[in-house]
Amino acid sequence: MKRLYLIISLTMLAAIVLSSVTASQVLHRLFDKNMRQRMREMQSNLAGLIVERLEEAPESEMDEELSRFQKAVFPQVEIVPADSPAVPQNAGDVSPQAAAEPARRRHAHFTPFRQGKYYLVMKPPTRPGPSRIWPFLLELFVIFPIVGVTGYLLISPIARRLRILENATVKIGGGDLSARADIDDPGAVGDLARRFNEMADRIQTLLENQKHLLLAVSHELRTPISRIRFNLEMLSESREESERVRRAQEMEEELVELNDIVEELLLYLKFDSPNTPMEKGPIEIAAVLGELIDKVNEKKPEIVFRLHTGDSGDLALIANEKYFKRALQNLLDNAIRYAEASVIVACAELGGGVSVTVSDDGPGIPPQEYERIFEPFGRLDDSRSRRSGGVGLGLAIVRRILQRHGGTVSVSAGDAGGAKFTTVWPQPQP
Repeated sequence: MKRLYLIISLTMLAAIVLSSVTASQVLHRLFDKNMRQRMREMQSNLAGLIVERLEEAPESEMDEELSRFQKAVFPQVEIVPADSPAVPQNAGDVSPQAAAEPARRRHAHFTPFRQGKYYLVMKPPTRPGPSRIWPFLLELFVIFPIVGVTGYLLISPIARRLRILENATVKIGGGDLSARADIDDPGAVGDLARRFNEMADRIQTLLENQKHLLLAVSHELRTPISRIRFNLEMLSESREESERVRRAQEMEEELVELNDIVEELLLYLKFDSPNTPMEKGPIEIAAVLGELIDKVNEKKPEIVFRLHTGDSGDLALIANEKYFKRALQNLLDNAIRYAEASVIVACAELGGGVSVTVSDDGPGIPPQEYERIFEPFGRLDDSRSRRSGGVGLGLAIVRRILQRHGGTVSVSAGDAGGAKFTTVWPQPQP
């Protein structure tokens, strides 16, 4: 704070002094020319009056007459002979134009009289007074305390807020991710503190999510790896060919599951980056949903799919087609996995967007689990087999895709008793 205070105070002082000197020089240059011209006119008029009196007086009384003017009117005036060294050469010309022209080199006014025999010399008034250094030092003596107090009053609240921000930064750098800069200020420092807190919230959320995700991934990978290790041990002890083939097939299935987990995890993490390509274009919703339903229905042909488009048979939206299909396919896979007899898919136009819902007639989801199922590897029953519960990232990927599109996904109880997933896809305004 002291260094900041000193820098700003000295800067303010230098600015004041520089502006004062500059303004003084500018004013001097603007008015000095006019002042000199007026001074020459006054000297010429006064010299004319004095010369007129001297011409009338006898030559022997000129000095006495001049002394009266020196005492009463203008002391810087004297009489010199025309041949005096004090008279410049151009003053020897007795023409009115040349004689009336002041000798600028000497800053004096020469006026001839008595047929050019004498010159009346009028010197500029002297400027007695103290040296300019003392007024300047006096100005500094008065200005510096004012600048110092003003600088302190300006800097003190800013420095206090910056110190709070600095302390929060140090705490976060030391590992305390919950530290925040509590600055309630509408000014620039307050805006900086709010941006800092938003950044800290984002960092804390990302690190906590990565920590939870790392724990979840390690848990998910441990099970198939243990199964592969078990089958390898059993394979080495198996003597019958059929048993060896069965063990090899199980290990291959576990490897496929590991590959699926890795691919789903990479896709999930891909949406953490704001640089993920999201090229958008028009999508015919009914056509895409029909294609996805036919593809998913091949897995369980006994499940009946119903597509309801209402009056929106030609409804379209602007989105990334690849990720739109991926999100809806994940929801359809989830519905057909738990559905008992039917799955209903519906789309409708909303104010400023489009909604697509997928509902089934399965066992449903308890309301207290609505949020948990969208977390990575957030299954309703951790003991459930992965072959019935999937990899555990499908719904988390759906939420990430909707978030990147500025939309939402939610779950509620369906009309048939199962789960109903509702996605909302906002549309850009024309």
